[in-house]
Amino acid sequence: MGPVAESNEEVRETDLPCDLFLSYTRVDKDWVRDLAAQLERESLRGRQLNVFFDEWEIRPGANIVASLENGVSKARFVGVVLSPEMLAGEWPTLEWTMAVYEDPSGRKGKVIPILKRDCEIPPSLRVRNVLDFRTPERQERSYAKLLAVLRNEPLPRGHTFQGVAPMQSPQIFAKPLEFADEVQERIASNIFPIESLPRWIWSAETEARSYGEVYRHLRKIIVADTLPTFILRQNRIYTFCNLEDRGSPFGGLVSPIATIRKEDTYLWSAEGPDQDGLLELLNRALVNNSENLGLYHDRQHNRTYFLTNNGGNRIVEWDTGTRRSRRTVVKRYQKGPNGEVFWAHLSVVLRFILIESRIFLRMEPGWTFTRDGVTPLPRREMQSISTRWMYDEYNPSIFYHLRFWTYILSQAKRQIVLDAGGSSICIEPMPATALMKFGVEGDHFSFDKLYEVAEAETPPVDYLLTNSDERSMDELPADQEQQQ
Repeated sequence: MGPVAESNEEVRETDLPCDLFLSYTRVDKDWVRDLAAQLERESLRGRQLNVFFDEWEIRPGANIVASLENGVSKARFVGVVLSPEMLAGEWPTLEWTMAVYEDPSGRKGKVIPILKRDCEIPPSLRVRNVLDFRTPERQERSYAKLLAVLRNEPLPRGHTFQGVAPMQSPQIFAKPLEFADEVQERIASNIFPIESLPRWIWSAETEARSYGEVYRHLRKIIVADTLPTFILRQNRIYTFCNLEDRGSPFGGLVSPIATIRKEDTYLWSAEGPDQDGLLELLNRALVNNSENLGLYHDRQHNRTYFLTNNGGNRIVEWDTGTRRSRRTVVKRYQKGPNGEVFWAHLSVVLRFILIESRIFLRMEPGWTFTRDGVTPLPRREMQSISTRWMYDEYNPSIFYHLRFWTYILSQAKRQIVLDAGGSSICIEPMPATALMKFGVEGDHFSFDKLYEVAEAETPPVDYLLTNSDERSMDELPADQEQQQ
C-alpha cells in the first residue's frame, strides 16, 4: 500500500466477496494496479474476481487502519508484493503482519507472497510457497498459479499436451501428461549422517547366555555412566570395547584364555549378514545413551520419551538457536470433567538405518500417551488420541521437534556424540538433504534457515494438546514455550 496521502479513502460497499487483498509499496503501485485490473477481468463461478486495491476501495476521510483491517479480514487471500521497499515500509508491513496474525502457521494458505524484486524474505513469509514475478517468463507461470488458487482449481504443472493421444497409443505411456517445474529444489529429511564410528568391533567367547545376564553383570560395575553396547551371537559377545584391556567391563564374562578377535567396523557396514549386527550394536548404544540422559525407552513400541517430574508436569529449558526457551515435554490431562487421567509425553522414535552402505540416524518425533506417566496406553486408545491431536502437524512443527531432539541428544553441544564404551559414535546435527531437478517454481525456502523458520512459525509445543477437546487438569497457561 502507498503512503497515507494516497490511501485517504473509505471502503466501497459491495456485495461481492473480496477474493484478494493486495499489499504493496508505492514504488510498485503501477505494476500492482495492472495486476489487479488483469485479475478483475477473470471470472469465477459466473462473476468477475474482486480485488482489494487501495485507491479503488478507500474513500477520502475514512479511517485507514480500520479500512485495512476490514479488508484483510474479509479477503479470501492476501497477496504480499515483496520488494526491498515494501519490507521497509510501515503501512505494507502493517497489512501483511495483520494477515499473518490471522494465519500464523500458513495452514489456511491465506497469505500469498508475490516476489516482485529480490529481497530478504521474512521468516513468517519464507515458510510459505512464494510466487515469483521477477521476470516475464516466471510471471506468466506464477500468474497462472495465482489464478488457480483464487479459483480453487488444481495448480498448473509445467507443460501440458495440446491434444489427447489415443489410449492405446505409445505416446500416452512415453511421458506423463503433466510435468513438474524444471527448477532445482532442496528436500530436507529426518535422517542424520554419521560422521564417525568406533574403529573396531571386538568379540570373544562367553558363557553368558542372555542379555539380561550381561546387563546384570554390567550394572554391578557401572552405576552412573552409560552402559557399553554389546550383542550376543552363537556364544560370542561382540562390543566396541577393547576386550584385551584388563579394565574392560566385560572381563568377568570372558575367559582369560578365550580367543579375542577384532574386526573392521566399516567392513560390517558392507552388504552381508554383518550389517544387521552392526545396526543392533548401534541401536543398543542409542538406547543406553538415551536412558543415561534420563529418558525412558519403551522397548515394546520403540519410543523414547521424557518421564514426569516426580509425578508432575516436566518442563525443559533449551536453546532454540535464537533464544532460550522453556518447553513442556510431559503434561497431565483428563478426558472431560469426569474422565480418565492420562499423560502426554513428547517422544521420538530413534533408529540407525543403512542406505546403500551408509549409516544414518533416523528421528521420528511425535507424542506418546501413558496411563500413569510411564506405562503406554493400549495401542487403539493411543492411536485415537494421536489422530485428534496430531493430524495437522506440518513441516515446521516436525523440524522444530527435530531441532529440539538434536539439542537433547547432543547435550547442547555442536555434535551428537554417543558413548559406545571406550569409543564414540559421532552424528551430524543437521539432517541430510537431497537436491532435486524438479520442484515448485517460486519455492524459495532456504534450508540454511530451516530451524529459524521452524521456530518462528511453530505454535507452542502443547498447542495441539491444549486446543483439543481434552482438558488439562492443571492451570498452566497454554503457551509454555516461553522466551527468556
